[in-house]
This record gives sequence, C-alpha cells and structure tokens, in this order.
Amino acid sequence: MSLKHPLLFLFITIFSHQNLAQEEIFSRPIDLKQNAQVHFLKTKNSDEGSILTFANLNQLTFWKFDENNSFVKELTIPRPKRSYSQLLGNTVSEETKHLFFANNKTSKFFVQQVDIDNLSYDANEFKFKTNYERILGTFEYKNRLYTLAIRHLSSLLKIYVFEGNQFSHVKEVDLSEYKFYDGKSIKPLSSAMLGSPSIIDIESPVSMTSASNKAKVYTFNNKLFFTYENSKEETNIVSVDLESFEHQLKTVPTEEVDCNNAPWTVSNSFLTKEHFFQIVGCKNEIAFWIKDPNTFEPLGEYRSDNEGKIDFANTKIFMDGAYTFIGSSPDSVSISTNSALRNIAKGNIAITALYQDNKLVVTMGGVKTYAQGAGGAPALGSGSTTIMSPGGPVQVSTPSAGTMQFLNYEERSQTIEFRSLIDPKSFEHISGDVDKNVFDLISEFTDSIQNEISHKEVIKIDDYYLLGYYHKKDKVYKLFKFFEPK
Repeated sequence: MSLKHPLLFLFITIFSHQNLAQEEIFSRPIDLKQNAQVHFLKTKNSDEGSILTFANLNQLTFWKFDENNSFVKELTIPRPKRSYSQLLGNTVSEETKHLFFANNKTSKFFVQQVDIDNLSYDANEFKFKTNYERILGTFEYKNRLYTLAIRHLSSLLKIYVFEGNQFSHVKEVDLSEYKFYDGKSIKPLSSAMLGSPSIIDIESPVSMTSASNKAKVYTFNNKLFFTYENSKEETNIVSVDLESFEHQLKTVPTEEVDCNNAPWTVSNSFLTKEHFFQIVGCKNEIAFWIKDPNTFEPLGEYRSDNEGKIDFANTKIFMDGAYTFIGSSPDSVSISTNSALRNIAKGNIAITALYQDNKLVVTMGGVKTYAQGAGGAPALGSGSTTIMSPGGPVQVSTPSAGTMQFLNYEERSQTIEFRSLIDPKSFEHISGDVDKNVFDLISEFTDSIQNEISHKEVIKIDDYYLLGYYHKKDKVYKLFKFFEPK
C-alpha cells in the first residue's frame, strides 16, 4: 500500500485492529417474545460444540453448533405448561440434556430431556415438597443442579441436589450455634437476611449491583461458600464441602477506619480462590484489605480520605444514573472523591476482583437506589426498604404522608465505581492505566446498540467468548465471537 495518505493508512490500521477483537459468526431468523428465555446449555466438553436454547411462549427451540461454531441442526418441541416459568439450568448424561424448569415458588419441577442429535425428547414432572422453607437460589456445578433454601425462622440451610433428570438428595447445614445480626439485634439467619443472596461467578466480572448484596454464594474447589455481612464490623463465611457436606463457619473482623462516628458506615466483602477482600467506607474515608483466604491475615491495606484523588485508584470515579434536575443521565459521569464517598455511604458499598495479565484488577464502588417522582425529581421524604434479590438489592419505596402526591414514582439507581491495579505477589499498588478486558469490549459493543437488541447471553469456550443477542427489528438472533484484546 502506498503511504501517500498516511492518515488514511493509520485509520485503516486502527479500525482493523479494533475489529479483530470481535467477529460475527452467525445469524438466523427467529421470533422471540419479550418474556422468552435464552440459555446456552452446558455440555461435557468444548469438542461437543455448543447448544443455544430458546424458551419461547409455547415452544422450546434448540440450535446445535459444532466445535467450529458451524450450525448443525435445529429442534423445536412444545414448551412445558406456562406454570413452569423459570428455566433454572441443565445437567448432562451421555447425549441427553436435561433442562430443569420450575414454577414461581420453586416447589414443582418439570425436566425436559432432549437428544438433539437424534431429534428426540421426553419429559419428567415431579413435585418438590418443602416444609416452611424459602428458596434462596439455584446454581449449577460439575454437572449437578443445586437449590439452596432456608427454613423459616431458623438458621437451617438446606441444599437440594439434582443429577440427571431426577432429584438426588438433600443435605442440611445447621448454623443455629452461630450469631447473625440484622443491623440491630441477633436473629435467626432467615430473619436477618432479607431476600436472596447473589450467585457469584468468580471467573467473570461481577456487577456492582450483585456485589453490593450483603449475602453471596460462591462455588469453587468442590465447595459452596456462603458469605454474609453480619455487621459493619465482621463477615461470616460458611464453607460447605459439596461431597461430604461437612461445614464450618468463620467470622472475619473488618479493620478500623477513621469514620469519627459518622452516621453512615458501610462494609462488604468478596471472595476468590486466592484471596479474600473486605471494604469499609463512610463519608470521610474508604479502605479495603486483601487477606489470606485461609488464615484471613491482612496481605495488603489501602486507604484514602475524601480529599483529592483516591491514592490507589487507576481510573476516574464514574457514576451511572446520576441525578440531575432534568432527569437521570443515561451516560457515565465523572465525580469527585468527596461526592463518591457521600453517595457510597448512603447506599450499599461493593468490591470485586478479577485476575488479568498477572495483575489484580479490583473494582470498588457502590449502589444507591431512590424513588423518582412523576415530575422527574426524587420523591424526597419517602421511606424505603431494601430487598436483596438474586441480581442484587431492590429498593421498595414506602412514601410517607408528606410525599403521597408522587403516586407514579419509579425506581432509579446510581452505580459508582472505579478500578485499582494491585500486584498479586507484593500487594503493592501498580500505577498506570487499566487495560480493557474482553468483558469491557462486549459491554461497549452491546451498549452502542442497546436499544436495538435484547436477550443477551454470553458463554466462554476455550480461549474466547460467544455473545448472543436478539435484534428486535430484524427478528434474528446473532452470535459474535470475542477475544481478549492483545
């Protein structure tokens, strides 16, 4: 190529490099309803390819792809009756995939068995009897499906295990000997913990909303870890062996912070295979610690006050959903340290960690939720209560007598976050920019077309990720392959 036009050459080079990170590999027509569910079925290994499932209003559609992501075949069958509204996940046995559906109460199950290669299917329906229990969540691990429940007015956790297309067994984890707080007094865990914990996948980025939940469930190293922020002074960590179901609870105290008895002091934690993280914040200071996950001894400590730039921040502090007098900003805005700490202290603080290029990328911030009135302004003076859902905290507003004029207020939330780079060996802060990862690329790509698409789904295959989404106008489902940026 001639270099008579160096700027044009530079533009082509940059544009080509940016598009190497993503590649459209498939597009096929399908009519998806708004309440349809899309799910990549788990397979035994990547050589088996991938299977994309569409749980539409009256039917299930399966698209099978080979290991090179080439389309192989389609199977469409009747969907379970409408009372089975939840697609929980799947298990695998030989060539058969078992899809578990449940009713809203997770008390009845319908297992759809599908052999896509032979275009055959069968079903198994059974009831799931619970005695005064609240279902906390369902997760998949090592080709088993687990349902976590807690008995009402107790600290008794129950773990229901499903294998193949059947219920296998249930195990109890009795935590009655331990103390749980709701912020005011000692209570049974079922009363102290509102709603459900966030189910955390430590191999992928976790949103501030999910991380801000005071209760979380992790699965790795053949164990279930249930963490609960008992108070701003301590975290309870329950570990359960998923084979023997032996369990233990450890209480990890938080460190001291300079909050001078500030009215709002908030704390949270995050667990990985390698480290345990705790964070505490108030309007005066924010601090976090990296601890050994076995001894819980501090390995690194990082503090900053509310004046100037946060010492350990590698990015600006951004707020999504920032309130203005003309509405809620759809884009991120940069805010000061003082503003960030004041907003974090009035909401739920959060911390997450991801290992990237031999560096530890720690994301911190919080979520503040408020009710917005019909005129666009917050419904000031209204009370609220926080209910923890699998996706994070949901704020349910309870207007006081002075704000009853805001009858059609709606939920608004502000998400605050910034990132820090830490050396995972020396635990020293690393200066410099935070490189984008594949999830940043996926988010930027989908954000640019967010009004055009729905039913997003992402799965990791070998060294790349598949993003699927439904284009609402064209009524096609597309697959894109994303690589880690070089």
